[in-house]
Amino acid sequence: MCGMAGVFNPAGCPLPAPPEEIIRRMTAALAHRGPDEEGYFVDGPRGLALGHRRLAVLDLSAAGRQPMVSARGRFVIVLNGEIYNHADLREELERAGQAPAWRGHSDTEVVLAGCEAWGVRSAIERCRGMFALAVFDHATGALHLFRDRFGEKPLYYGVIGGVLLFGSDPAALRAFPGRPGTVDREALALLLRHNCIPAPRTIWREFRQVRPGHGLTVARETGPWSADLPSFRYWHPGEVARRGLDDPFGDGPDAAADHLDGLLQAAVRRQMVADVPVGVFLSGGIDSSLLAAMMQELSPRPVRTFTIGFDDPLYDESAAARTVARRLGTEHTEVRVSAAEALQVVADLPRLYAEPFADSSQIPAVLMARLACRHVTVCLSGDGGDEVFGGYTRYIDGPRVWRASRWLPRVLRQWLANRLDGVGPAAWARVERLLHRLAPGWLGLSLLADKMPKLAALLRMNRFSELYQALVSHWEDPAAVVVGLEPDSRSVRAWAEEPPAASVGVEAGKDWPDAAVAGLAAGDGGWGGEAWAAFDPGTAGAEVRFMMLADTLGYLPDDILVKLDRAAMSVGLETRLPYLDPAVVEFAWRLPLADKVGGGEGKRILRRLLARRLPDVRFGRTKRGFAIPLGDWLRGPLRDWADDLLSPARLAREGFLRPEPVRQAWEEHCAGVRAHQFRLWDVLCFQAWLEANR
Repeated sequence: MCGMAGVFNPAGCPLPAPPEEIIRRMTAALAHRGPDEEGYFVDGPRGLALGHRRLAVLDLSAAGRQPMVSARGRFVIVLNGEIYNHADLREELERAGQAPAWRGHSDTEVVLAGCEAWGVRSAIERCRGMFALAVFDHATGALHLFRDRFGEKPLYYGVIGGVLLFGSDPAALRAFPGRPGTVDREALALLLRHNCIPAPRTIWREFRQVRPGHGLTVARETGPWSADLPSFRYWHPGEVARRGLDDPFGDGPDAAADHLDGLLQAAVRRQMVADVPVGVFLSGGIDSSLLAAMMQELSPRPVRTFTIGFDDPLYDESAAARTVARRLGTEHTEVRVSAAEALQVVADLPRLYAEPFADSSQIPAVLMARLACRHVTVCLSGDGGDEVFGGYTRYIDGPRVWRASRWLPRVLRQWLANRLDGVGPAAWARVERLLHRLAPGWLGLSLLADKMPKLAALLRMNRFSELYQALVSHWEDPAAVVVGLEPDSRSVRAWAEEPPAASVGVEAGKDWPDAAVAGLAAGDGGWGGEAWAAFDPGTAGAEVRFMMLADTLGYLPDDILVKLDRAAMSVGLETRLPYLDPAVVEFAWRLPLADKVGGGEGKRILRRLLARRLPDVRFGRTKRGFAIPLGDWLRGPLRDWADDLLSPARLAREGFLRPEPVRQAWEEHCAGVRAHQFRLWDVLCFQAWLEANR
């Protein structure tokens, strides 16, 4: 786990400073990602400069330093991440007589040897892990950039004055002399819709992200370059889903659980390998508890587990985590965090996330990382389990309410939606606290102030496509909020709209929800734009499978993994995600849907695995996903801070956001008329980021 940066200028375009100075400035901006050491490689005639900041996790010796040159001198690499199957690849090279005289035992050296033996793309396709890397081939003069399958590690690039810049963080690109970067208003609108900016976009018009599972190759003859360099896909979750559905696992639930148990244990075992202390985030939920249990089975000593707790019982999961840790016998560390301590993180968010990011669970994620880094250098995390095994409540509630609501006349649905909206967040919060006292843990009776407006919006939908878009959206028409964009702008809407039926082979006029979230039709990725094509619209459970794949393509890499990576790397902590092991994901798509979602609960097969290890511990609580009382904080301790950032005069002066809709949402929220905390948090995170980047 490290940070990397690079400059590629084979055409010899004028530079604002010597390449040695530029790469040092870019690499210095990544010091938080790699606090242990730095390294550089500059090849003036080739126009190449590479920089690396190291967080030493595997092979702590000088043999693990980067940039690293291959044994024969053909390739040079910078790599951010970990290759979990590097030992298998090393053995494969040795068996074939293609291994060099090894200098150490780092995974980076194995990747270089693979490039020499198999070619660059073939070597990367063999890798199982989390990574963003750059490989330069001296023989061809080509630079290759690759990002891992799910997007666990970030990789940004841009073209300034004919010069290609790339790095692990936008801050590295921004360190290029002249501080390039102009705010992309369409990307801002996407932020307001999704609380993050989907790849390949960034907040800057000049910069892009390499999309998960993609690579790109750049050489002098491919120029002149633009910001939108052509990329290729080397791994596709949609194809994995289709193959799994074509080859279903049919040996029954017990055999399925046994097989998954073996795959997960193998993934956990590989990801526990490190030359530094390793722990696990333990929320007390299904995903993290199962990982902790498997780690403890594989470890000769108590595993380090970490939990944070909050004073508000509606948001505190520490008791459940404590119970699991006690039953497993882990070395458990728990810190209770007051609202005041949590709010101190808010001022750091623009710096930690580099570009505006507005998932409010970033606050507890940062606090958890700060806790763990005091004891370990690597932490396993349960992220990815929800998308792979059906853990989100929308997989249950969405289709259920959709089917039920279709029995009601449209007029009645509109009337009921208006009644739900009229209750107000304060009243829902009172109901929730009462129900929490009367029936703690009862499924569905949590976060009502957030869920009821979503239910009201769902009742207004006339197509399932609209439902999914609503579930993954905050501002319904973000283009109407951003100055310079037309309301209902095609450029923003295309990320979540249905392609023409004739162009995608879907029967014309068919009300097929899965075709509806089709950003791919716009040629720009997006939230599930590719997911619709993986499923037959007539099959049972297609809506649930579609949402799971759509989330894997969008919500997971653009939100969840960004949140985790930036929080952890801000304190030099490496995080690893066993649920995203390719073998685990491939098998999950072979499972019957009932092994994932059914009977009013998700992750059913994971529950079975956990029951084998903790049979007397209940895991029926509603998933909270690191939720915080954001709505109350905005009306309380954050009110003055927010009021200043949302000032109509300020918004008008800055010229990015229309003051009227923002002010209306702010006033309604403060008055308790509507629960707008997530919409407002999107705006506030942009405003705070803008202030920090003047």
